[in-house]
Amino acid sequence: MRESAIVSLRAKKAIDECQYEAAELFRRLFEAIGGKGARAIDYSREFVDGGRFPDPVSDHQIDAGRKLAKAYEALTKAHGLYAWRLVGYICGEGRAISELTETKRQRLTMADNLRTYLDCLAAHWGLASRGIDMVTSKGQNHLNFDNCK
Repeated sequence: MRESAIVSLRAKKAIDECQYEAAELFRRLFEAIGGKGARAIDYSREFVDGGRFPDPVSDHQIDAGRKLAKAYEALTKAHGLYAWRLVGYICGEGRAISELTETKRQRLTMADNLRTYLDCLAAHWGLASRGIDMVTSKGQNHLNFDNCK
């Protein structure tokens, strides 16, 4: 069985604990809405009297969809559509960075971008122990959660 790309990045200490938690939450929500394959309805199954047909979309799936929609808005507003797609490929579909790149430079850049996007999601979901590090016009660093809420 192949190891998750996020687990590999965490093992290599390429992402921190908050980034890992954001990636795992994204994966769980992605899988809840059927991102890894939807289940078919079995129409041949007979239901007993008084039984009811199962709802094809559960409350859990609806809630996961709403949470992902809000995360989509926050991430694309701060970083654009590429950010959402990259997080979806790596965290949702479980692809490895090496599958999406050809050169080491591309892999390093993609990993840097992924860390930034996971920081944004961690801040959005309240998982971050720190804010997004921003440099002010005065050249001073300050912690900022506003970009990803």
